Amino acid sequence: MKKLKITGPNYYAILGVEKTATTAEIKSAYKNFAKIYHPDLNPGNLEIEIKFKEIIEAYTILTHVGKRKDFDAFGKIDDKPNYQCRVDYIDNMFK
Repeated sequence: MKKLKITGPNYYAILGVEKTATTAEIKSAYKNFAKIYHPDLNPGNLEIEIKFKEIIEAYTILTHVGKRKDFDAFGKIDDKPNYQCRVDYIDNMFK
């Protein structure tokens, strides 16, 4: 059986919160980082734009109960959140 390598960023570290953080704490951290890294406040800075996208991805995963549970169990697999791997698999079945 092939073992999947778990790779990718730690969403908790990106937002600077603990794994036990509440949704309110995650939202607060997201808002604080969004004020700093929003591309409109840093026009033309590609590094800031990439960081902002990471922050949005982390917020999206950690505030969705099912996605957060999956991330806690499996992390990111092959640089995609595990739920996206399942979507890709299903999409490829019909190609």
